[in-house]
Amino acid sequence: MPKILIQLEENAFKLLLTPEEADTLMEICVIKEASLQDVLEAIFVLG
Repeated sequence: MPKILIQLEENAFKLLLTPEEADTLMEICVIKEASLQDVLEAIFVLG
């Protein structure tokens, strides 16, 4: 299965996701009306 690399330049976030995981992450951003960076920070803090 292909993987999608998401990297935010200003931070050290590097994620290797399946397309389905990437879609889910984008859906969370839309539902929460948050930026990808905000969602990732919440995931890593709560992780």
